Amino acid sequence: MSFRSNDDIKAVVQATVSLGDIDNVSVTAPADRDVLTWDATSSSWAPQAVTAWPSSTGADYAGTPYEQALVAAANGNLILSPSGDGAIIAQVPNGTAAGGNTRGQYATDWQRNRFVANQVAQNSGSTLKGGRNNYINSFYGTVGGGTGNQDPGGSLSVVAGGRGNNANDGYGTISGGRQNITIGDDSTIGGGYRNGATDYSAVVGGAFSNPSHYGEVAHSLGSFSFNPAQHCRMILRCQTTNATTTELSANGGPPGTSPSLRFGLASNTAYKFKIDLVARESATNDTAWWEISGAIRKGSFSLATSLVGSLSTNTGSTAGASTWAVSVTSATTGNGALLISVTGQAGKTIRWVASLHATRITG
Repeated sequence: MSFRSNDDIKAVVQATVSLGDIDNVSVTAPADRDVLTWDATSSSWAPQAVTAWPSSTGADYAGTPYEQALVAAANGNLILSPSGDGAIIAQVPNGTAAGGNTRGQYATDWQRNRFVANQVAQNSGSTLKGGRNNYINSFYGTVGGGTGNQDPGGSLSVVAGGRGNNANDGYGTISGGRQNITIGDDSTIGGGYRNGATDYSAVVGGAFSNPSHYGEVAHSLGSFSFNPAQHCRMILRCQTTNATTTELSANGGPPGTSPSLRFGLASNTAYKFKIDLVARESATNDTAWWEISGAIRKGSFSLATSLVGSLSTNTGSTAGASTWAVSVTSATTGNGALLISVTGQAGKTIRWVASLHATRITG
């Protein structure tokens, strides 16, 4: 057999054939990508079969045209499988705002509207579900939508939506709202406006809230010249095995002069507080409780820290806990603070937990 020119030999070979099978070839010049076919009688050139995703086209109820991808199998799943550590993305990266920068390994990025090229899911495993002008540069971080939200470096943080929110810590969460920021690891802002979670495991809501203690829960609704009118709650604890006076702290260990682990005061503030404290010794089931109310203030520096008036105290206990004691004082060391100290009993392992509620005014 012979061919008219090398251009005639444009075939895709998918099976082993003998030269004796190929005869009677059409001398018509094949088109680009044609394949040589054989039907047991004669050979001919034919267009290469292309497997396409089944789809349908039309217009929706508003007249907007569409093309719909269809899964032919009944109840079949739709699976997108990138190769290796490739990303799932909605646009081809082109280094401009139109397509954005290269996405991170294993990233998922469905956002199609951005102001600058780096507003994409940039880091490994990050997920950008939609919205516009959102940005992720943390490992396995997530931005759900909204506009102008950022997860710039806190691994595994989440911004669900809203506007101008910034999850700048590890494992933090901002559910929505506007211009909120998490800085402390594991902190949470439920929403609201211009809240800042600046310490570990803080929980914040409202507007202009600014907790500054380990694990503090804060709520504010407005401010005086950006100084929040705020209510907060803090949990403090310790364990004693003797009659040595011990200060409660947010992490259960010695707080030193840390304003975060004890109830440190901001400058030029006053607080009305209530302390609910319970203590228990497991072996004997001995129990004691205290309810202590008062007020504390701080001027522009730590030495200007003092209790205001006298404390109001209610207490009760079992007979075996009658010698256990609690004291509440002000500290002028460190940053100025409200101290809660307890005295246990020799030979008894006693656990102490206090819930501190405080209403704060600043300025």
